[in-house]
Amino acid sequence: MQLTVTCSVNRTFRVAQISGMFDVPLEDKATQTFTIEDPPLSEPWKIGLIVGPSGSGKSTVAKHLFGSDLYVEGNWPQDKAVVDARRTREIGKMCQV
Repeated sequence: MQLTVTCSVNRTFRVAQISGMFDVPLEDKATQTFTIEDPPLSEPWKIGLIVGPSGSGKSTVAKHLFGSDLYVEGNWPQDKAVVDARRTREIGKMCQV
């Protein structure tokens, strides 16, 4: 199964700063396509695991597969980039986990 996700890029000062640091051009929208194996939910299973590097779309795939049955901890603003939603030190701690 293929899943394509598109989201708007908020052009804030901090987003532009990070873009400049890594020499990445800013687009109006970000699009990513994932190829996933859709687990047969009709069969009994106890552990589900979605793996990948930070920012690779694990949560997006999980939300698509499990919908409202997915447990999500915390409150994340849907209209902000990571660099705008948290202080830089908090982002560093999140990435070290």
